[in-house]
Amino acid sequence: MIYTLKKFKWVAMSTNVYVDIIKDNKILLYHTKSGAYKISSNSSFIELVKNFYSPKNLGVIESNQLYSKCSVDVEWALKNKVFIPINTIQKPIVLLPILNLQKDISKIGEGSIDDRLAIIGSKQNFISGIYIRISKINNICDTKCSKFRVAASKQYPCPTYSQRIDRISPENLSHILNSLKYTSVSVVDIVCSSDYFSVYSKEDFLYILSKYNYKYRIHFFIDDFGFALSLLKLIQSIKIELVAYVDKFSTEVKPEVKHLLNRILYLNYGEDANKDNANILPVYIGDSNKEANNIRIRREKEEGVFEQKVCFNDVFRNQKLNSNFFGIVDVDSQCNIRAYGSQHIIGNVTSADFSWTDIVVNELKQNHSWRLTRDMTNCKDCPLRYICPPISYYEILSNNTQICG
Repeated sequence: MIYTLKKFKWVAMSTNVYVDIIKDNKILLYHTKSGAYKISSNSSFIELVKNFYSPKNLGVIESNQLYSKCSVDVEWALKNKVFIPINTIQKPIVLLPILNLQKDISKIGEGSIDDRLAIIGSKQNFISGIYIRISKINNICDTKCSKFRVAASKQYPCPTYSQRIDRISPENLSHILNSLKYTSVSVVDIVCSSDYFSVYSKEDFLYILSKYNYKYRIHFFIDDFGFALSLLKLIQSIKIELVAYVDKFSTEVKPEVKHLLNRILYLNYGEDANKDNANILPVYIGDSNKEANNIRIRREKEEGVFEQKVCFNDVFRNQKLNSNFFGIVDVDSQCNIRAYGSQHIIGNVTSADFSWTDIVVNELKQNHSWRLTRDMTNCKDCPLRYICPPISYYEILSNNTQICG
């Protein structure tokens, strides 16, 4: 194929190709349309690719520059339409995609991070999702069961177990929902159990929800389905979906119940690691189940890299933020606020000076999870660091972002 280049005067870098050079000694070329990719340590090939990005070349070089680079890498690039031969008299111009954020807090200006944050507009608009954990559970399963489910609640929006029961009062719930009017939240996720309604009435709860024009998702364990069913019977005009969590301790999901649920999520503590189900959620409970769930995580990461095409927007996004967590906050039953994906408290909704703007600023400055990218971990030198799915909560808790090996 290299010899056919003599028919063409120019060779352009495809605008569909993402290029990443790691420490000047390794390069990744990833075709965002076909999913084809190449990792090379060939120094002459790396220099050749760099030439495309030179300001004087603007994505196009003369084809004769490839003649002396007759290598398997060049052959691959031509075959996979990474390099595009062009036959025109005048040199064409190709505008190659680059990441250029106008409001990147890591690069704006020379001042302090506070000065850089001041340039960003309405910060409360960054809040796009919320989990409100209005109560805990203390009465459904034994100590062994609660150990597993407490671990699950640290990773997913399912109820947690505790001998101390805290509840978000109706007044504070209303306060939270009212404050969200000035954010980008359209769906509110509420994590609760029947325990909440042993103290507060279902009618009052639904009345508070009805005052605000959100869509609601109620998260609960299937064992506790009774309260959710009674809510359904009382609902009139509120948009509510039911999300049930099932694990090895759960009662059987009956057909007459199943059709009332919008989603069923299965918590996996290490069993059925090879079972293929998109609704299975691996739970980290320590080294005892680490390897079993690592098998599943590894497979999901490989599928994300090798089977699903990753577009430029995803690649650029993975360089700057974690889409698993960004914009999402988690409010516990004591009204403490955390960035989703983190155990660090960054505010409390009952504080006199509470504002979502301050919450956003705190998280952007401290970066507990929202901007946690793979180049901040031991994945930083991996050529696939931005093609790979974002860091998950499981990886954070297990302190291992290189499950793929």
